Amino acid sequence: MKRPKVLIIGIDGATPDLVLPWCKEGKLPNINRLVNEGIYGNLESTIPPITPAAWTSFLTGKNPGKHGIFDFMEREPGSYNFRYINARSRKSPSLWKLLSDNGYKVGVLNVPMTYPPEEVNGFLISGLDAPDEKSAVYPKGLFEELDKNVGGFQLDIRHLGNMKSDSQRSAFLQEVQDVEEQRVKVLLYLQQKYNCDFLMLVFNATDQVQHHFWHYMDPSHPKYDPAGSEKYGDAIFNIYRKIDELIGKLYKELRPTDAVVLMSDHGFGPTSKYYLSTNHMLEEAGLLTFKNKGLLVNISVKTEKILKSVLSDNQKKFVANLLPTFREKFENFNLLGALDWKKTRAFAFELTGLAPFIWINDGNSFPNGTVWYEREKGEILKIIDDTFQSLTDPADNNKIGTNVYFKSGIFSGPYSGNGPDAVVGSWEDTGFNIKRNYTNDNGSSFFGIDNTPFLSGTEWSGTHRINGIFLIAGDYIQHNGELSGAGICDIFPTVLSIFDLPVPDGTDGKVLKHQD
Repeated sequence: MKRPKVLIIGIDGATPDLVLPWCKEGKLPNINRLVNEGIYGNLESTIPPITPAAWTSFLTGKNPGKHGIFDFMEREPGSYNFRYINARSRKSPSLWKLLSDNGYKVGVLNVPMTYPPEEVNGFLISGLDAPDEKSAVYPKGLFEELDKNVGGFQLDIRHLGNMKSDSQRSAFLQEVQDVEEQRVKVLLYLQQKYNCDFLMLVFNATDQVQHHFWHYMDPSHPKYDPAGSEKYGDAIFNIYRKIDELIGKLYKELRPTDAVVLMSDHGFGPTSKYYLSTNHMLEEAGLLTFKNKGLLVNISVKTEKILKSVLSDNQKKFVANLLPTFREKFENFNLLGALDWKKTRAFAFELTGLAPFIWINDGNSFPNGTVWYEREKGEILKIIDDTFQSLTDPADNNKIGTNVYFKSGIFSGPYSGNGPDAVVGSWEDTGFNIKRNYTNDNGSSFFGIDNTPFLSGTEWSGTHRINGIFLIAGDYIQHNGELSGAGICDIFPTVLSIFDLPVPDGTDGKVLKHQD
């Protein structure tokens, strides 16, 4: 089997706060060996550190304002509707497409936001955004071949979202390990067949387990479960240990001739003790008005909660694929259906639990826009910033001060206008959990301390952080030690430089050079 020139190992959500201490303690021997052989450090993600934007910035070397992907959904021009996206929304070529076009053979497995799989000189199996396994593969017929020769592969975890009991939690933890082991088996089989110069594999069990099991591991977590920790306190570590074992197998079988890169799209940490309903906060600030009657939205939101609690992941996926247009309309109605657009100057669209995206109701962009002048936009953004900076702890009135990031400061490029006007740093230490409540019936303060029992399987106890991990080892690197200042856009030009290819104009990342 041919050795690749470059091997990239993605570990979704791997955080240096866990990986590096465990390496020093000798608990992750294979990753630790790479640490000792190369250079390593934090890898700054996108703002916000969200899956679609982060992975797409990695594979293009550009910020969302240049590649066009900001979230799992994008705004339909001239309307208040948002639609689900996939790789077709990407406006910049991928790393592996450039390598393919220059005659190199590439193999890519399970990188998020790569569906539909593009034609490459080699193979590509899409990740997170693929609707099913059969349509996730290139070349055509690869799914049947893998199914016959190595037992196929699995994109989604069947038990995710339905962990209401210890038996379901344990089944989930076993399943994610089995899925990752099978991915390595698939990659080894495909490299034997294709002899790729460039290989990439993403493990995503770390992201899923950290989202749902952080409160078992961390005694400082606001919803720490001491009883559950006796059984699941090592759940996150066990996943890292399994992936470390699989990395050892990959490195033994596929040790690259030039460089192995280990990276994550973002880091991880505990969720906040606070909750916040962004649209009710904007209402309080005089920037948003709800309709007087939100009965239908209330019914729809409650229906969504019930469906999410009773349907399995496969059932949810089936419904989403069966009725994709209905799914979009359902989400749009639940999130925005109770707003009075003619009396609203700013609103939040919160599809995920990670970060509120705030939009100015601009008359040039929205059909019922109420804001027309740049000066007024600036005044509105200042009100939003001041409101979040003025947040105080309800228990002791100490100032918290949550950061607000404006479009002009985090996006640049021809597609910046498609992004939100502001993003709130809810994922940060001074942040909060998003309380999705979009009707005029708030029932409580828009901001407070979350004392409700943890809702296993649907609620997150861990969330993304800005700093992921980066490591590069091999002949390309002639020294070892710590690296500072690396960003997620830097990997793209660095890999191109290893292949002696020019870095395209407009790339935001820089080449992380080895020591001569």
